[in-house]
Amino acid sequence: METSPPNHDDIIRPLLPQAAARRVKPMRRFKPMPAWLSFLVKSGFILGYFAAMAILCWVFMVGRDLPNTERLWDRSRPVSVQFIDRHGRDLMTRGAKEASPVSVETLPPDLIHAVLAIEDRRFYHHIGIDPYSVGRAIVKNIQNRGYSEGASTLTQQLAKNVFLTQDKTFSRKIKEAILALWLERDFTKDELLEMYLERVYFGAGTWGVDAAARHYFHKPVTELSLPESALLAGLLKAPSRYNPRANEAASGRRTARVLRAMKAAGYLNRWEHYQALNTPLVYRPNETEETGAYFAEWIWPQIEAHIGTPTTDLVVTTTLDARAQILADAALADYLNTDRAQEAHITQGAVVTLDGAGGVLAMTGGRSFEASPFNRAVQARRQPGSAFKPFVYLSAFEAGVLPWDIREDAPLTVNLPNGDWEPRNFTPHFQGPMRLETALAKSVNTIAAQLGQDIGMSRISRRAAEFGLSGLAPHPSLALGAQEVTPLALTQSYLPFASYGYYAPAFGLQSISTAEGQVLYDRALSGDALAPVKIIDQNSLGLINRAMKQVVDAGTGRAARLRGRDVAGKTGTTNDYRDAWFIGYVPDMVSTVWLGNDDNSPMKAVTGGGAPARIWKDYMQALLKDMPPSKLSIAQEPILQTKDDRLDILLSDIETALP
Repeated sequence: METSPPNHDDIIRPLLPQAAARRVKPMRRFKPMPAWLSFLVKSGFILGYFAAMAILCWVFMVGRDLPNTERLWDRSRPVSVQFIDRHGRDLMTRGAKEASPVSVETLPPDLIHAVLAIEDRRFYHHIGIDPYSVGRAIVKNIQNRGYSEGASTLTQQLAKNVFLTQDKTFSRKIKEAILALWLERDFTKDELLEMYLERVYFGAGTWGVDAAARHYFHKPVTELSLPESALLAGLLKAPSRYNPRANEAASGRRTARVLRAMKAAGYLNRWEHYQALNTPLVYRPNETEETGAYFAEWIWPQIEAHIGTPTTDLVVTTTLDARAQILADAALADYLNTDRAQEAHITQGAVVTLDGAGGVLAMTGGRSFEASPFNRAVQARRQPGSAFKPFVYLSAFEAGVLPWDIREDAPLTVNLPNGDWEPRNFTPHFQGPMRLETALAKSVNTIAAQLGQDIGMSRISRRAAEFGLSGLAPHPSLALGAQEVTPLALTQSYLPFASYGYYAPAFGLQSISTAEGQVLYDRALSGDALAPVKIIDQNSLGLINRAMKQVVDAGTGRAARLRGRDVAGKTGTTNDYRDAWFIGYVPDMVSTVWLGNDDNSPMKAVTGGGAPARIWKDYMQALLKDMPPSKLSIAQEPILQTKDDRLDILLSDIETALP
C-alpha cells in the first residue's frame, strides 16, 4: 500500500512549544529598487568613498607639514615687545622674562578650578579633542547664525600657543587636533595643564600665570585668592578686552561669569560664590614706574587688533615723545605731591598732549600707574564745564556773530518742561553789557547760555560731534559743559583750533615690526592714516582763536601765559569744584590738564585758571623751550572809519570796566 509523505508540520509541531506551533509565514519579498535610484545610491557610495580618501590624503599632507615638536621643551623667555618713541628712543619692554615653571601641586586649587570651569570643564575626561564640545559649539553657532562659540580644549590651545600661528584656517585646526592627540598620548593631564599655564598669554605683555599674577596683583601665583584667580582665568578668552586696567567694567563682568561657571561645575557652593562676588579686587603697586605706562596700556589692544597675540619679538614705534612724557609726568606729580594739593583735596589728575596731526605726544593717566592703573586720560568721564564753551561761541561766529558784538550779562530764565533753568555766574553779581570775546575770557555763564538759545543747542551738539564730542544731548545746560567727556576726547576736539582748522582723530601707534625688521603693520601704508579734514573755515577760525587768546591774555587763563608765544585756550570748572580743567594750545600742539578726585568729591575752591593752568604753563614752558615760536591764525577787528564809531566803542569799553 502506497503511503503519502509525512506532513512537515506534523513532524515539527510536537517539538515546538505550543505557543510557537503555528505556521511560519513565508518571507516577504521586496520589490526591486528602481534603476535610477540604484544608480544614485551606487554613485553616492563611490563619491563618498573618494571624498573620504581625499580628506584622508589632505589630512596626511597637512600632518606632514607639522612643526618641530622639540619646541615643547624649550623653556626660553616669552616674546619681548619693545616700545620706542617717535624719535627711536626706548620707552619700555614688555615680556622678555623667563616663564616661571608652575606645578599643579602648588597652584591654588581655586585657580585650577577657575581655568577648567571657564575653558575646558571636561579636560580630565577627553582625549585632547572633545566631540561633545564640538557638537555643542556647532549647534550654538547654527542657532546664532555665525561664530559665537569655540570648542578648543586646553590641549589644543597649548598646541596652538607652542607650535602654530594664530591664523584662523581649517588646515591650522587640523594640525592643532593632530598635535593635541600626540600631546595627550605622551603626557599626563597634570603635565599638560602645567605647560599650558606656563605659556598662555594673559595680556599687557605677560605670558604665563605667574607673570600675570605679579603684573596685576604684585604677588606670586601661589598666593592668589579666589576672586583674583577668577579674574586671571577670565582673561584667557580675550586678554585685551578683559584687561582690568583697560576695561574695568568688562573685566568685572567676565570675572563674575567665571565665578558662576565655577558654581555650576560644583567647585563653589552658594556662600563661597556670594563671598567671591562681594570681595573687592586691589591692584597692588609694583616697585618701578615705567615711562609711558598709561600710554602703553592704551595702545596694547590696538597692537593685538592688528597682529593678534604676539608670537615673536616685536618693536613697536609709537607717536609718544619720551621727553614730553617725562615732563608731563613730572609736572603733574610735582604738584600732586605738594602740601598745597593735599590741603585743596586734590588727589588725581591727567595730562594729554597731541601734535597737529593727532599723534599722542604724552599721556599721563594719573599720579602713578603702579599705584592706580586706571587711565583717567581715556577712561574717566568728567564734565568739562566752561571748557565746552568754545563750541558754543564757534557756532555763533559761524552764524554771523562777531567777537566784538555786545551781549548783556543779566539774569536769564530758560523755560523747560520739567521746570525753569536759571544759569548762574561764578561771581554773584551781573556785569551788564560786554563784548562776546570778553564774556568768553571771563567765562560768563549767562551770555554763553544766551548764545545757546539763540543759535540752538541741537546745532551746537551736532557741531561738537564733528569735533569728536559725539553723543551729547542738546539740553540748555550743555552750553555750560554739563555733560561728560574724557580728557583725550576734549583734547582731540580742540585740535582744529591749533592746526589751522583741520581735524584728525587721536592715535598712538605708528608701526609694528619684528626684531629682524619685517614690517607687520604700518599706519601710513595701512589706510588708517586718513588725511586731516578741514572743518573750520578760515574766517571762523580766526574769530574763535581771537576769543580764546583773550582767555589767556586777559581772562581766566592768565596763569598759562608763555612769554613770546601765541597761546590760546579755555578754563573749565564744574559745580562744587569737582573738576578743574585747562586746555591750551600753541600752533600744531594741544595740551590738557585735568584735576579732580576719583570719587567725584569736591575740591576746595580749585578752578581751571588756578592749579591746572599753572601746571600747564610749567609743563609747556619746558617742552617748548627749544622750539621756535609760531603764530596762530587770529582775526583782526575792522578799523573804524568815523570818530562817532570809535567813540561808541570807547564808551562801551568804559561801561564794561565799571563795577
